[in-house]
Amino acid sequence: MLLAVQAANVFTKTHGLAYAQISPDLTFQLVSDNFNNLLRRTTAVTNQQLTDIFWEFAGIEPVLDDLLQGKLPHYRIEHFNYDHPDGDIIFLDIQISPLDHQHPQQGLILMLEDVSHIGHLRQAIVQERNELRLMQHRLAVANEELQRLNRQKSVFLSVAAHDLRGPLSVIHGLTSLLQMEGPNRPLPQKTDYLKTIMMQSDRLNQMINDLLDLDRLEQGTLSITLRQMVLNKLVEEVVEAIAYGQKNRNTIIEVNLPDDPLVIQADAERLWRVIYNLVHNAIKYSDKNGHVIIEAEQINAQEVQISVQDNGIGMTSEEISNLFGLYYRTGDAQKRGIKGTGLGLFIVKSIVEAHGGRVEVTSLPQEGSTFTIYLPVRWEKRERQLQEAR
Repeated sequence: MLLAVQAANVFTKTHGLAYAQISPDLTFQLVSDNFNNLLRRTTAVTNQQLTDIFWEFAGIEPVLDDLLQGKLPHYRIEHFNYDHPDGDIIFLDIQISPLDHQHPQQGLILMLEDVSHIGHLRQAIVQERNELRLMQHRLAVANEELQRLNRQKSVFLSVAAHDLRGPLSVIHGLTSLLQMEGPNRPLPQKTDYLKTIMMQSDRLNQMINDLLDLDRLEQGTLSITLRQMVLNKLVEEVVEAIAYGQKNRNTIIEVNLPDDPLVIQADAERLWRVIYNLVHNAIKYSDKNGHVIIEAEQINAQEVQISVQDNGIGMTSEEISNLFGLYYRTGDAQKRGIKGTGLGLFIVKSIVEAHGGRVEVTSLPQEGSTFTIYLPVRWEKRERQLQEAR
């Protein structure tokens, strides 16, 4: 008998087993020596209700009553997690059965087995499986997005090739006419031809710079060179460059600039392209007799704003939310056959944010749009970087 008891003790210790005797009123009567240790309890469980120690039995009193009446041989709960008072979690298997199957009404015996090694392994497998599913979902979404961008990029390259070919054709044609000029065939339109060649060359250079900046933005290598500049003069240069090419559209370009110079720190070349893109878009998305208003002012000691307003086709709130996405074109623009790559506004936003500024848009369908750029007079972040470098 002693040997059997010793063998039982060894078995319970090596297999993480513990047991308890439960009275018919479902209170703990006796427990094995390792019962409290297994649960890491500092207080005894004797005379406490079964459901106070294991809430898993709450609500299943009818099942326990069937055990006490001999209607069920046993009841088992597998791999439930038990929270230790110190915060650790263990996994337990519980089996409860009549203490004496011949006389089940005498009480129940509860057997505990610590199966944490299996429970944690299963938990890890489930977690890894969930992470794998999440990764697969993310990969599927990323793959779909890459396919969408690839399709858009194909369209972009097609449109860009067409747009690049346009200025080249004009330059080539007018250059051929100028080459035909001789002493007996002077060309009265020579000045106009040269202006057109210069304008188309600038337009071509603008497109090439946009493509180069797109590559830098995608690689995260876009950098700006800040120098003190007069914003009024830059706006006037943009308007002069655009006005000649738009003379056949009868677009009214109204410029409202303050008499005092607006002096800011900026990358003049890139800021020129930002304003050019916005004014060019305002004209492009307006009717031939459109009205574009360009304004600039200093709104406080730290910030200036530049706004470009048109009376064109306008946009919905949903279109505005997607407006600065790479290759994005509004549905109305595509229906009307308005040419574009969906690149300009993406670059506008990127360059403005690189200056520490922001772009805001207000628009209503068929009522026009207003793009407003806010730029810091002095870019404090850049100033701090220069000071740290010194």
